Amino acid sequence: MFKEVLRSAGLVGFAEIGLVLFVFAFAMILMLAFFGMSKQTRREVSMLPLADGLGEGELPDGTSEGA
Repeated sequence: MFKEVLRSAGLVGFAEIGLVLFVFAFAMILMLAFFGMSKQTRREVSMLPLADGLGEGELPDGTSEGA
């Protein structure tokens, strides 16, 4: 059904270009992650916190896990 909508609107080319760009960007990110960083940089980045500024057990909305 989605292909029919794209085809009737004349947007098939844009969908193909978008898919190619997505695959290209994904491949570039993988190349950077595996070949663009030194072992030391990878180790340092792996130690960074995922949520900056949050305390132990604190949720992003300001409440705590026990509440």
